[in-house]
Amino acid sequence: MKGILTRNEEGVWMVKWSDLHSFAHGTHWMYTELSIDSNSIKYVKDDEVKYDVLKEGLEVEFEIITSGYNKEYFTPFNSAKLIFPEVDEFEKQQYIKEYVIKNNILFSIDDITTMRDGGTIMMYSKGMKQNPFYIHKDNWTIHNDYPTTDDNKVIDKLTQIYLIDRLQKYKRRCEFDLTQVKNIIEKIKL
Repeated sequence: MKGILTRNEEGVWMVKWSDLHSFAHGTHWMYTELSIDSNSIKYVKDDEVKYDVLKEGLEVEFEIITSGYNKEYFTPFNSAKLIFPEVDEFEKQQYIKEYVIKNNILFSIDDITTMRDGGTIMMYSKGMKQNPFYIHKDNWTIHNDYPTTDDNKVIDKLTQIYLIDRLQKYKRRCEFDLTQVKNIIEKIKL
């Protein structure tokens, strides 16, 4: 979502945003207070992440996060977390570069399956001798052996980010294949 940085009368930083417009009443603005960790603007310059102060009127990207609920009225406690997609992508690429430079095993994900133990997920490459990765069926942690235990949990940040990148690539491949199959089915002449 996109919005505009502003401050209220007490000087609290907020995002002014709208997803509703009517011809009779114009734009309906919402004001959401920034999350605690949204205290600066991040950007990439000269191949490094830089920080700047919050500025009134600056257009920003954000997501609404819910930190709990009012027990009496069941209303959520929402705040706006600033997001910086170009910085996130830059940082991800830096981690992947470091993963490769350290001579870690390069792999792809060619298939994902669910094991018959009640839900452990196994991700593997068909043509390589790379051991599969596993996702714990209850807490969704990454593991490099089965059964999933604390001893085989993948805690290395570089490997975690590389694995997520491989999963995203697998997802794009699946989406492309699905689109291709749909197009073929639609165009077949019987």
